[in-house]
Amino acid sequence: NPDTFALNRQIELRKTDTALRLLNQLLKNGEAPERILGGMRYAWEKQDRQSLSARRKLKLLLGADLEIKTGRLKPAFALEKLVVSLCGFT
Repeated sequence: NPDTFALNRQIELRKTDTALRLLNQLLKNGEAPERILGGMRYAWEKQDRQSLSARRKLKLLLGADLEIKTGRLKPAFALEKLVVSLCGFT
């Protein structure tokens, strides 16, 4: 079964297709969007939090969280948008 750590690894490798498949599987398995976001954030906190890229990643994550909580986007779409943004991240 996939987990958020596997998802993070694929994002770090910029493997958009695999990351989106893992995300879809997590959602199909009943993983709550909030737990997926939390797992992603936890993995990043283990990295250098002071770097510009870490702060930009966190800003994207918080934006997705806000889109989900306000109902602006469906959770699955907000997470897909986040994964695609992070995979293209330089």
